[in-house]
Amino acid sequence: MNSRRLRWAFFGLGLSMAQFWACSSGTSPATTMSSSSGSGGSSASSSTRVASSSTGQSPVATGAGGGSSSANIGLQCMTDSDCGSPLSCIKATDTNPILGGGPANGYCSMTCMADGDCPGGNTSCYKAGATSGPGICVLQCTLGPQLQHINDAYSTDMKCNERDDVACGPIDSEGTLDGCLPVCGEDMQCPSGRKCDPRIGVCVDNPNTGDPTGAKCDPMATSPTCAGTCLSLLGADGGAGPSLCSEECIMGGDNPYTSTPSCGGLTNGICLYSPGGNGAGDFGFCANACSKQDDCQLPDFWCLAIGGLTGAKGGVPNGFCFPANPCPNGASDCSMITGTACTATAYGPQCLPSNFPLGSATPDGGTGGTGGSGTGGSGAGGTGGAATSSSSSSSSSASSTSSSSTASSSSSSSSGSGTGGGATDAGADSGDGG
Repeated sequence: MNSRRLRWAFFGLGLSMAQFWACSSGTSPATTMSSSSGSGGSSASSSTRVASSSTGQSPVATGAGGGSSSANIGLQCMTDSDCGSPLSCIKATDTNPILGGGPANGYCSMTCMADGDCPGGNTSCYKAGATSGPGICVLQCTLGPQLQHINDAYSTDMKCNERDDVACGPIDSEGTLDGCLPVCGEDMQCPSGRKCDPRIGVCVDNPNTGDPTGAKCDPMATSPTCAGTCLSLLGADGGAGPSLCSEECIMGGDNPYTSTPSCGGLTNGICLYSPGGNGAGDFGFCANACSKQDDCQLPDFWCLAIGGLTGAKGGVPNGFCFPANPCPNGASDCSMITGTACTATAYGPQCLPSNFPLGSATPDGGTGGTGGSGTGGSGAGGTGGAATSSSSSSSSSASSTSSSSTASSSSSSSSGSGTGGGATDAGADSGDGG
C-alpha cells in the first residue's frame, strides 16, 4: 500500500518538564507526517486514522461523568453494562472493523451512519476515512491549550476522560474536527495474547512490523519500512529535512510521569513531537530512547538527556534522540543549555552532554573531546577550546533562539517560527539536574 502523506506540519517541542529541562533548548525542526503501512498487521484501515464526519459541527471539549449515555461515550469498559444503553463496549479483545483492533481498556460507543445517530451534541460518527457505511460514535474534543511542559498532566482540562490510552486528534479528512481515539502505548495495556500495534494504536493479534522508532525512512516510499509511521522533518529553512520512523502517542503524562505508557514507556521512547498548539491529552509522536550517540540517526539526531528525568533524580537511565544545537562559536553557543558542552564531533561541534559515548561521531578517530565547557556540565576527554570544524551539512536543527517549550505550527511548505512556552527556566539540565 502506498504511503499517505497528511497535510499537517509538526514541530518538536522545546523539551521541558515541570521543574526540569532537556539538554536541547532552541527551535526543533518542523515535521510532516506520512502514514505508512509495512508488513503484517490485521487492520483494514492500517494506513490512516483520519475519519469522515457528516457535519461541520464545532468540536467541544468534554469530560467524564454523568449518568447519560452521551457522557459515557469514550469511557473505559469491559462489558456492555459498563456503558449503559444504547451504548455497547468495544472491548480490547475485539477486532473492530473501524479501529482495526480492540481499544486498550475498552471504549464505550455505538454503531452509527451519521453524526445525528450519536447521542449528545458533543459526539461524532467516526468512519476511518470512509464516505459511506457504518462508523462508531466517538467523543469530540478540542486540541490545546498548548503544552507547557513535557509532563503536563492529562487532568489539565478533563479531555478525553483523562485517559492515557485515548488521544484527541483529527477525525475528518480536512483536519477541522477533532475526536477522542484509542492510542495504546505498550503491550501491557492489551489483554493476554494481544499486542499494541505501533501503527494503528489498538490491541491486535498480529501487529504491524517493520523498522522501529528512530530508524531512517522514506515517507514517499511505495513499500514503507516503518512498523509505525514515517515522520518527515522540515529543516530550519523550511526545506526538506530528515525523516524517522515513529508512532503516535499522547502528549503530557500520568502522575507520576514515569508511569506514562506512551511510546512503550520511558526506557523505549518519549512523546516529544507534536503540532504546535497541541496540549496534554492530544496526539503527538515518539522519539526513541538511547544510551549512546550511535543509537540515534546521526547527524540529524543526537542522544540527549532530559534533566530531572535522565539519571539518578528521575530514575530513567537513558536519554532520547532529538536534534542538538550546533556550536560553531564555541562554549558561548551552549551557555544557555545547562548540562552540555561544545563538543567536537565528526559532524562539527555540537552542544552535547558527556553522558553518552560519541562512538562513530568521534572526530578523526579520536576520543571525542570537548570544545569548551557549557553551563552545568562538561564533555568527556579530548582537547578543549572552541571547535571550528563545520557543522553537519545534513543537520536540520535550528539555532537556539528561545527557551520555549512549544512551537507554533505552519503549513508543510514552511518551517514556522517557534513561540514561547510557559516554562520559566531558561536552560536545560543535565541528566541528574533539576
